[in-house]
Amino acid sequence: MLRFFYTIVILFISGNTFSQRMSPEHYWIPLSDKENNSFTLNSPGEFLSDRSILRRQKTNIPIIEQDLPVSDFYIDSLKSLGLKIIGSSKWLNGVVVETSDYLLIDSLPYLDFVNNFSTEYDNFSADLLEFESNYLNVENNFTTVSDYGSSHTQLNILGGLGLHELGFRGKGLQIAVLDAGFYKVDSFGYFNNLWENNQIIAHRDLINPTGNIFRESSHGMSVLSTMSVNAPGQYIGSAPEASYILIRSEDVSRETKVEEAYWIFAAEYADSIGADIITSSLGYSKFDFPEMNYQWDNLTENTAFVTRAAEIAFSKGIIVVTSAGNEGNKEWQKINMPADGEHVLAVGSIDTAGVVSLFSSHGLEDNIIVKPDVLAVGYETSLVNSSGNIGKGFGTSYSSPQIAGFTACLWQANPDKSHDEILQAIRQSANKFSFPNEKHGYGTPDFMLAMWILNGIEPIQSNDLIQIYPNPVEDFFYIKTSISLTNIEIFTLDGKLIYKNESGWQSGEIILIDNWSYDNTGVYLLKTSNNKKTIVNKLLKK
Repeated sequence: MLRFFYTIVILFISGNTFSQRMSPEHYWIPLSDKENNSFTLNSPGEFLSDRSILRRQKTNIPIIEQDLPVSDFYIDSLKSLGLKIIGSSKWLNGVVVETSDYLLIDSLPYLDFVNNFSTEYDNFSADLLEFESNYLNVENNFTTVSDYGSSHTQLNILGGLGLHELGFRGKGLQIAVLDAGFYKVDSFGYFNNLWENNQIIAHRDLINPTGNIFRESSHGMSVLSTMSVNAPGQYIGSAPEASYILIRSEDVSRETKVEEAYWIFAAEYADSIGADIITSSLGYSKFDFPEMNYQWDNLTENTAFVTRAAEIAFSKGIIVVTSAGNEGNKEWQKINMPADGEHVLAVGSIDTAGVVSLFSSHGLEDNIIVKPDVLAVGYETSLVNSSGNIGKGFGTSYSSPQIAGFTACLWQANPDKSHDEILQAIRQSANKFSFPNEKHGYGTPDFMLAMWILNGIEPIQSNDLIQIYPNPVEDFFYIKTSISLTNIEIFTLDGKLIYKNESGWQSGEIILIDNWSYDNTGVYLLKTSNNKKTIVNKLLKK
């Protein structure tokens, strides 16, 4: 029997054990510690970028043993057994290996340095969150009247265009995009701005390290387009000035749970570079092997390998945005992993009329954690298609990156706020925050409202409390109030107070506002309040 001076044990918490089999030839081997390591906590700059270290320092996140790479001594020891090393996870302290030597695999449970090893399948799975549609590659044939072109409607619904007007377009923020490929991002004209402005700061193929992510799946390219394109008059994404890290972590040729490990490797790589946001249109609930599928109960247990990693990413100061899933009208119905994570911003799908898409995955009823978190347009989403033209796509794959992009803009506008404060403001800005449910989550967010929340206003949103008409307005408008008010104020998007009235009004009054003078057309914010409540509404000036 082989013997070593260390023991390999299961690292996972909460009493759950995992099968180590990730496919017919891939296995997960958890390690006991990080001894015999060539890296130390005294020199974090050797394994984390300055930007990654600064992100932690911003919110007093310590650099701990979990941040250390896996011990190279342990990796070399596994290699010596004849195992091919696929990758390692520093956060979960384990190694993924590949072998077809079943005699070697069968011997692993008897080795001194392996504990609780099993070759049986467990409940891991993966799925590319793209709703197949014949419309995906159809040319866009509708017209718009703004510089945003065909993206105007879907972005306007999220209230983020006001952030763009103020100059917050994601500059200075890094978004890591985890997907199956980024077909022709290096040559399609809609991505020229990214290369000209050095906004793609890194790219990596974890499935085939010698491959070319720009010749793989077009799914990630379309996802990226909803954030990054900057073609005035045709299309503008939600974060056209952000920087991007492109990582291929999904193999579309098959679905095996090793892709959960690739997701984790990708997240750790993004962290080490210094990413602020991870957006992932990948989900995990079903697999090629039914024995490996998750059950609904797993959604309440923080069970999934990938969900644990997403939660760790958040603990490092990263906001993780992910698609809720396209299972709403299928047998599974529920969100996929890692959308179930408490601190993961899971995004469902609506159409441009605000109706939840049939395919948009649901959360669990009566679950203490609300899922999905928010909604964005994922039905007939305007995007760059596989032909390099503006077309339409269907799926939560395309709703989540819009949210990720505006999250970058919101954080750019509020750089002193923590990742948790940004996350909570987005949730709180949504139109069903006070009465969430398993289909809508908290509803559709309003990123300008989130801006106000981060600056000290805690609004209560209800169309029944404050009604404005007409809206858009010209020289005058009416307010119908269902609560008593003490103050009415109007602000420009940059916070300039242009109207204030403290007369006081009773519930049921109709209030005429005809003495505000501001010539510029655009979006303003109407703030109405009393001693207990503050309500912020958009005011559109013709």
